Amino acid sequence: MLCVQSLIMPKMNHRLLHQRLTKLAKEFVLFLLIALFERPCVTSLSLSTTRRQILLQPIVLGSLAAPQNANAARGAAELDLEFYVRDFIGGNRPEGNVQASTLPILAPPRTLSPFFEKVLNKECSIDCLATQQLIAQIQRRDQKRETALLEKEIHRQAHTIGEGARKSFYSRAPWESETMTDQYFFDLTAYSFWKTAAVLLPNFADRDMFVRNLGRSIYQSLRDERLLQTKCREESLSSSIPCVVAVLDCFVSTNFCKAYRLGEKIDDEYLFLDDIDNQAWSNGVSVDCLLSIFESATLGSSLQITGEQSRFIPDLVGPTIAAVWDTQSTVQWESYFVDPEYRPNPKDYFPNEQLFQYTLAKR
Repeated sequence: MLCVQSLIMPKMNHRLLHQRLTKLAKEFVLFLLIALFERPCVTSLSLSTTRRQILLQPIVLGSLAAPQNANAARGAAELDLEFYVRDFIGGNRPEGNVQASTLPILAPPRTLSPFFEKVLNKECSIDCLATQQLIAQIQRRDQKRETALLEKEIHRQAHTIGEGARKSFYSRAPWESETMTDQYFFDLTAYSFWKTAAVLLPNFADRDMFVRNLGRSIYQSLRDERLLQTKCREESLSSSIPCVVAVLDCFVSTNFCKAYRLGEKIDDEYLFLDDIDNQAWSNGVSVDCLLSIFESATLGSSLQITGEQSRFIPDLVGPTIAAVWDTQSTVQWESYFVDPEYRPNPKDYFPNEQLFQYTLAKR
């Protein structure tokens, strides 16, 4: 029994000592915090200075510059100190005390134009533009890959990914029919296809080329289908605006997106490729411009993939607009998702806008 006690007592003493030191540390920090907020007044520092005054000397000397007995407002340092003290004593919840709001209920799915079955079909077969461009890009890297085998591989992987994501997509945005004219089913299919493309194209340069070529093929198909009849002029950037507008009108009229906006708002006016941009572009200076689309058919899949820490998203509008400028400019672009509504809860983020920033340089 004595041996057991001799083994246990040191541990008990160590635990008790740790608890006492922790308690003393908390009391000391609280004491300093109270002393700081009270801003005590010191008139002398004599040999008879008490232990309390000695502890307060650094704080007091730092506050001598302030008027005596002043009711100063709490500064940033004091607020920060209070936060750290609270965290030390009771812990601050890292996720905050406010829960995220309930997700807004989505509208019923829009009916897309049959044109988008030519862009991406349910089977992800070679009959659609997306699969054609994906196979072509893979074969640029490896010419030995057979088209028929690649088509089967794309279908198999896309089907597997789609089945795994079906339940979560449906719970968020239920489709009414499993057809590519149903907005939400198209979104699921786009997710599964782009995830498959990410596996088959691990190289970022290959992904970029695939996206650009898909945009070019969509742009040409819009012309072939006579959905786009506006002729594009190339003498200046601003001369391309009618063609850009016509392409965006096509995406709206086919129900791919609900609306769009051109330009950056300056003094209650949206500016997009004006004469100043024309002059800069003509002199070899790169020009930036902005445009937005709202509630696109691939918004859900794009947000999901972005949430999975990838920038390789099912973007059809961005590369198609880039194709408009392709013959006159080198085009780079980035896209961002924006929640246009202010929400006091920082956890609420319900974007419906996809903002594109293009950088154009004369060829």
